[in-house]
Amino acid sequence: MTDKDLKFEALLAEVLQEQREPSARLKQKIIFAITWRSFLAVRRRVIVFSSLLAVSLPLLFLALRDFGEQASRLGTLKILSLIFTDSEIILANWREFSLSFLESLPVGSMILVLAGIFVFALSLKFVFDNLSKIKWHLVFKRNYFLN
Repeated sequence: MTDKDLKFEALLAEVLQEQREPSARLKQKIIFAITWRSFLAVRRRVIVFSSLLAVSLPLLFLALRDFGEQASRLGTLKILSLIFTDSEIILANWREFSLSFLESLPVGSMILVLAGIFVFALSLKFVFDNLSKIKWHLVFKRNYFLN
């Protein structure tokens, strides 16, 4: 242990032996400072996840549009429409139908859409979880404790 650590240990032991209570006003300020810092941390999390939510929503719509364009260009929608029009033929040739459907599926766009949905849902969950933790009354009490 260094000399600095020994001095700290001695000072800590001395303070703990005195068992003095801080004044009521000081104790109130300490408790408020702790709750104010937790309020700021929760507010920061809400702002970060709200901005992530605001960014992920337009990107999700762009990914959905890209998925729709690629699905129509590759013929995925035409193959899916066969389920409603020629279901007997599909049942007779289900192997070829499933392989042609998988071959025409736009996997890259589907991954982008699923990732966008995941980020949107996760950020929405974190925003609502942290909104319930914010103690809005602290905003109005702050000026009282700063004096």
